[in-house]
Amino acid sequence: MFTVVAPPVLDILTLARPFNIGFIILGAERGLSFLWFGKWIALMLVSFEFCMLITNKKKLISLMGMLMIVFSASTVWWNWTDLLFWGMLALLLINKFLETKKLKTKLLCAFGLFISAISYVFIMYPAWQLPYGYIYLGIFIWICYKNRKNYKINLKDVLIILAVIVLIACIGIRYLILAKDALLLELNTDYPGQRFETGGGGAKILFSYVYSFMFPYTEVDNPCELSGMISFYPIPMILAVIYLIKNKDRKKHFAFILPLLFLGILFSIFTLIQTNELFAKITLLYMVPATRLAVPLSFIQVLLIIYLMSIFNKDTNWIKNENLIKIISVASSIIIFSIAAQTGPRITFRSIKIIYIWINFTCRNLSIIYNE
Repeated sequence: MFTVVAPPVLDILTLARPFNIGFIILGAERGLSFLWFGKWIALMLVSFEFCMLITNKKKLISLMGMLMIVFSASTVWWNWTDLLFWGMLALLLINKFLETKKLKTKLLCAFGLFISAISYVFIMYPAWQLPYGYIYLGIFIWICYKNRKNYKINLKDVLIILAVIVLIACIGIRYLILAKDALLLELNTDYPGQRFETGGGGAKILFSYVYSFMFPYTEVDNPCELSGMISFYPIPMILAVIYLIKNKDRKKHFAFILPLLFLGILFSIFTLIQTNELFAKITLLYMVPATRLAVPLSFIQVLLIIYLMSIFNKDTNWIKNENLIKIISVASSIIIFSIAAQTGPRITFRSIKIIYIWINFTCRNLSIIYNE
């Protein structure tokens, strides 16, 4: 039962569903309110702090990033807060663990990381756990690189890390003992047990940010399936490549950009093109439908855009001709609108105006505001 519906049960496994504790302590009605509102409030706070980490504490850009993550159509329609919340929280705790010298703070971070890890694992939805896991791994590499000069590993830290691993293993064993039969049944089903994906067909999700704001006001058969993130895809990846080429001397930023850019290209290939079985097996993406992979790919675009906006300054080599920027933004709007019109539902002229405003605003921020 814990595997299928994750009910609030008085068991050690409830540690993997912390927001369910409200049902046990507060009762059914207040517990439901705590579960519903607690997740969203927590996601807003954690995503803002996560963006603050990425942007080096630039509050306005972090606020924009938080809004793009939390209020994207995919987050709202799927009500899928757990993957984002626990992954971002784990990275924040790891960064704090590496930065602090206080043993008490390290222990608190370790406990939070333990809760975050088991909560992420017990989501039990590989179609999103795997690609988001790749993204978090890339940012983890950047965090380690960022703290490489100030952090020195010691025996206490090793013991704390080992204790966290042992606790995760104990919870995992407890879970397998209780849920073994349910897991075996699920693995032997056609879906999702025997699913094998080779990619292709995800373009409609990648460009759904053009029209997803209209879902509440139009008739759409399944808005969840068409929901993506406000990502400006593929503009952030293009900007990242241009930045790398024009700013070769600023290699300290490569540790963040390169892993996400690599994942963005990898995910783009699988999302847009049907690959072969070998490619799917090597990348483990055979468990991920292209329409699901489009959402983590959009998440990469959000992270790239806020990071790039945070590092641009007067010395950044970039496009400084305002007329050229306007031409690029208009051309990009037309191309993106055309792709969205071909892959998604009917779109009104209002959509192209909004996407033009979005792209123009982003380009102006990247090339003008930070060069004033």
